[in-house]
Amino acid sequence: MENPTLTFGAPDGLHGALRWRSGYGTQGPVGRTWGDLSISIGSVDIWGRSGAHAAYGATDTMTWCWIDMLEFLRRAWPYLIEDDTCPIPLDRDDARAASLVGLRTRAFERWHAQRDAMTDAQIDDEDARLRDFMVVHDLGEALAGACAPPLILLRDGERMHVASSKQAWSLPFGSTMSTLAQLGDVIAARVRTLIDPRSIRLCAQWDARGTRTRAPSSQCSPSPPSQTSGK
Repeated sequence: MENPTLTFGAPDGLHGALRWRSGYGTQGPVGRTWGDLSISIGSVDIWGRSGAHAAYGATDTMTWCWIDMLEFLRRAWPYLIEDDTCPIPLDRDDARAASLVGLRTRAFERWHAQRDAMTDAQIDDEDARLRDFMVVHDLGEALAGACAPPLILLRDGERMHVASSKQAWSLPFGSTMSTLAQLGDVIAARVRTLIDPRSIRLCAQWDARGTRTRAPSSQCSPSPPSQTSGK
């Protein structure tokens, strides 16, 4: 029997669909969360079937072990709520979503253009801050070991600026966070009945996400990819 497709979010904002796959080979948290995820903003596919919107960087539906996404959302939650500035001085006074498009590329361009004015230590510091930012603001960082298209989120008051590699949007903050919560809840429900330490710990942390504080930057790095970790 084919697994049903679970949907989350609203069609005019951040939304997506997730369908679990069977036959991964194990019944642990990795096997239980093996499935196909698509993510779109309005009519533009970010992680979804290429087609009319391929110019915006869409790719095939992502097949992965989505407990990694739940771990990302748990880790990123306080940063998505509290952070409201870019970590390095790129358009520092410009809070528009467009300032997030191509963020990595623009950072490298900045370092190259100012290589005579900046020391190696300054560049290394900015690079470290950018990496720390990405691991809690870019949904693509949830898939450690995969080449997922970037989808960066940064709060600006009651708006959430969201950017792919090609386009940017300004969405309502509350509904965007609600959509992410729905996605996390769908994944958590899949592993709640498991008794392995990873599932138990992660579900408890996800349920308590509203009370969690920001971790030091050295603790923000994502977990190893599921394909090489516990099953």
